Amino acid sequence: MSLPSKKIIEIQDNVYSHEFKMLNHVSELIFNNDKCIECDFCAKVCPKECIGSPEDMGIESDLKRYVDIDKCIFCGICSFTCSGFALNLRINGEPKLLLIENGSLPELKPKELKIKETGQKIQKLVEGTTKIESTEKKVKTVENFVKECVVGALSNKETEIIVDKDQCINCYKCQKAAEKNYPKINVDVTRARIPNEGEVSSVWKRITEALLGLPAAITDLQGPTKKKMTEQVLNLLGKQAK
Repeated sequence: MSLPSKKIIEIQDNVYSHEFKMLNHVSELIFNNDKCIECDFCAKVCPKECIGSPEDMGIESDLKRYVDIDKCIFCGICSFTCSGFALNLRINGEPKLLLIENGSLPELKPKELKIKETGQKIQKLVEGTTKIESTEKKVKTVENFVKECVVGALSNKETEIIVDKDQCINCYKCQKAAEKNYPKINVDVTRARIPNEGEVSSVWKRITEALLGLPAAITDLQGPTKKKMTEQVLNLLGKQAK
């Protein structure tokens, strides 16, 4: 086999290794399909747009998320923001993120939760609010929509949809489902901040913009050690920093 080389292998039932082998260096992106909660944070933050649902990636697959290994640069940002711990990056067999070691990524301060139905550990990375408005009159349709939430944050009383704000992780799952399959249900998610400790970097700035949107990202970057970066971003927009 010539080097460098890339391949995908199933290392155990429903667990896949995306391997990038060089002469003295092996990177592996491990994906556990059973743990994936389809939050779509990985797809939003990927700098190469090489991960997403099979439908979004334009392929046929039974996997919840598909990685285009030819485009993947094995940066590990997807694993850094994975709410279900379904993605893990290993370098030479050890869990490692070089972007954390070199200071490009901060220490996240997520809220630890469990999926109500299974007890699987998950993490709430993004603070915000999820509001749902519905004119759907069919109880069965509402029940089907509620089931779209993998973490158990949605419930219903007849046609009324209830959001458990403490359990909701403010992801993209029910929002995408409503846009695609439920025309009478509107999901409005406001993602306000990502709790963390660390300095601002261009990598982190791009991640916050991807997950929060630019206005919220600018607000989230503010703080005693982050003011300079905030001013730079605002200046680029032609605005005066407050």
